[in-house]
Amino acid sequence: MATKVLKSTIDNIGFDFPAALEEHRQALLKHRYTVNEPAPTAHPWVEQCINRVKYPPEDGKPDDFIADYEVVDDTPPPPPAPSFEEQKQRLIGAVAAAEGAYLLKIDPMGKRRLTSMKYADAKSIVEDKRSPADNALIEEYEERAKRVKAINWMAAEMMAEVEDLTPETIDSWVMKPFK
Repeated sequence: MATKVLKSTIDNIGFDFPAALEEHRQALLKHRYTVNEPAPTAHPWVEQCINRVKYPPEDGKPDDFIADYEVVDDTPPPPPAPSFEEQKQRLIGAVAAAEGAYLLKIDPMGKRRLTSMKYADAKSIVEDKRSPADNALIEEYEERAKRVKAINWMAAEMMAEVEDLTPETIDSWVMKPFK
């Protein structure tokens, strides 16, 4: 009965398995005619895959050695293709991630709270009592808020486009760059 060897074992064994089998088989064949010499040895997996074939004395043939193994392919199957709904969710997730990354460039998380508080303080001052710095802060904050809103709209529109895709059109959809 053939020895079963996993394909992953042969792939990762660190030497040419079929060549090692043949080399050991040839060494065993050569050893048949020696006296008082130890039999050649090889890696245990190689030795397991070589079988000795004994012939009856009346045949007049010397023993033979054969490589008797079967490679069992244990390569894992490829993962199943994502379903249409999974593809859409991945695209929506990609849009959300791109939106978030772009928004962080415009309005960094570490500065957002302080900027909002400064804006609220500046807006709470009566308009004719505001300093030029207060007015500049308000203008900058409101401009940034417009940019954030435009990015939010753009992402929302792209997500809605993804929801309208069909199995036939999903592979051709391309995300627009945020600007």
